[in-house]
Amino acid sequence: MKEQIKPSLDKLGSKGKRKKSRKRGSKDNQLKVQAPESKDTKKKFRLWIVVAVVVAVISIPLLVKVAQRKTVPAGDLNNTTQTSPRAVRPKFLDIGTTTCAPCKAMLGVMSELKEQFPGKLEVEFINIHENRDAPRQYGISVIPAQIFYNPEGKELYRHTGFISTNDVIAEWKTLGYDLVGTGAGGEVNK
Repeated sequence: MKEQIKPSLDKLGSKGKRKKSRKRGSKDNQLKVQAPESKDTKKKFRLWIVVAVVVAVISIPLLVKVAQRKTVPAGDLNNTTQTSPRAVRPKFLDIGTTTCAPCKAMLGVMSELKEQFPGKLEVEFINIHENRDAPRQYGISVIPAQIFYNPEGKELYRHTGFISTNDVIAEWKTLGYDLVGTGAGGEVNK
C-alpha cells in the first residue's frame, strides 16, 4: 500500500497543491484558474485593437491626402494667401460642373450677373471636369463653390452650394462693394 500512495504524494507540493507536470498534453498542465473578469477584459482589449487597426487603416491615407493638399480655411479671411490673377474689378469665381443640379442653377446666376454688371464685375466659371486640378488648386471639396475676390485678387469670401443672384449682390455689398450704385465711369463703389 505504501507503494501506491508514494507516486501520488510525489505530485503534491509542500502545501498540498497539485504540481505542474512537465509532460505536454497531460491533464496536470491545464490549469484553468481565471477570474471571469479577465475573459471580458481580453474581449474588450481585442475589440479595441481591432477598432484601432480599422481607424488607422482608414485615417492614414486620408491624413496623407489632407497633408498634400494646400487649403485655405474658408473662415480665415484675414490670413488668406489664395489670390486670383490681378483684376481691374472685383471677381466672382464659380467652381463646379455643368451636370449637377446646383451647378446648373449657378450657371443661370452667373449669366444674370454678367448681364446686370458688365464692366463692373468679372464673372468666371471653372468646370472641374475640364480642369481636374481646380479643386486642389482652390482648396475646395464641395461643389458648387464660389469665391469672391477684390480687384487686387485677394480672396474675400467663400460660399459652397447654390447662392441666388440677389444673395451674391448682397454679399458683395456686405464686403464693401456696391455693384448697383456705380461711380463715374461705371466702376464699382467701394
